[in-house]
Amino acid sequence: MCANVNGADLYYEVLGNDDAPAIISLHGGPGISDHEKGKQAFEPLTDEYCLVVYDHRGCGQSSLTPPYSNEQYARDAEGLREHLGLDVVVFIGGSYGGFIAQEYAIRYPEHLAGVILRDTAPSGEYDSRSVENARRRWPAMEASDLDVPTITWEEFERVMDGDVRSDEEFRRVFHGMAPLYAPSLDEFDAEAAREATETRSFHHETHNTMFTEAYPNMNYTDEPAERRRARPRYSRSSRLDHTPRSQRGDSGPASRRPVRRVRGERPLAEPRSTGGVSRVCPRVPRRDRLRVVRTVARGRVSPRRDRHWGRANEVRRRCPESPRGPRVVPGRRRSADVSTGPEGT
Repeated sequence: MCANVNGADLYYEVLGNDDAPAIISLHGGPGISDHEKGKQAFEPLTDEYCLVVYDHRGCGQSSLTPPYSNEQYARDAEGLREHLGLDVVVFIGGSYGGFIAQEYAIRYPEHLAGVILRDTAPSGEYDSRSVENARRRWPAMEASDLDVPTITWEEFERVMDGDVRSDEEFRRVFHGMAPLYAPSLDEFDAEAAREATETRSFHHETHNTMFTEAYPNMNYTDEPAERRRARPRYSRSSRLDHTPRSQRGDSGPASRRPVRRVRGERPLAEPRSTGGVSRVCPRVPRRDRLRVVRTVARGRVSPRRDRHWGRANEVRRRCPESPRGPRVVPGRRRSADVSTGPEGT
């Protein structure tokens, strides 16, 4: 079935009981993927839920109607929800569909019963890991007889950078990239990859637009804008299944500073060399205090004391403005200045 939503004809299917709680599946791969993968994966849920699967504009059987952006895809998801007369829904977003699910959650939280994210990330900062993983597996893939088209690294990079020249090139290169999606080359199913490639609809213009305009500027973290601007940006896609499962951690420049953060807040001051003494200003509210230099004893960080900086046995010093003046807990020897890295070593 098709619905005209925001000027585009969106192909969709509804499975299960219409009166049951609703789930909407958001597929990934703009210009590559469609609703079929979500339909196959989540159809068992239709015994208890109403499952809605559809193709984004510019994908699958939906119309090739610009604009293509995360914001527009989220508006389309909301328009389809209204068209179907659904109340609150659960969104399942996989890969690039996870980006759209996060966009929707920010824009329309009142219509959201829950969000399930799969193989995705809040931003593109981990994108380089996908490329590194692909480069590491590339020689073995080239040396194996996997019955897929032979492609060059430059062609792979053009796909990742959103610089595909035609639908035919898109289909051929994507088929050649298929082994990178397998857990290992030994588990790669060449016949299944061929069938999947033949049944897909490839739209290189949709892909190019999303990966040159939408994806590079996407960020759903709650970091301050000034820190986001300080991070390096990448234009390649993290949509591949060989992206690391763990998308946690701070890989930006701030992570290389020997600064201890409390509850994810930004440091109140830059680290200073104080010989293993932590500086705490009593005039700052308790919830905003944080240690800007790690407690160091004999050249090693004590994780326990570093985590519980408020204990009586912590080495600390009040601000000079404090009426009590500086204080150091007796019995603890100050260590020499030690340069600490991101892991406190």
